[in-house]
Amino acid sequence: MIFKLFALERFSVEDCYVEHIAVDKLMRGNGVGELLISYA
Repeated sequence: MIFKLFALERFSVEDCYVEHIAVDKLMRGNGVGELLISYA
């Protein structure tokens, strides 16, 4: 499953496609700001 991830503080449009495992890690531990996550 692929997530479409937009984190305005740390990601650019080029980085918006991230596998769900990476998204899970970001959400759990890296203190990323607001995430808008939707299914690609």
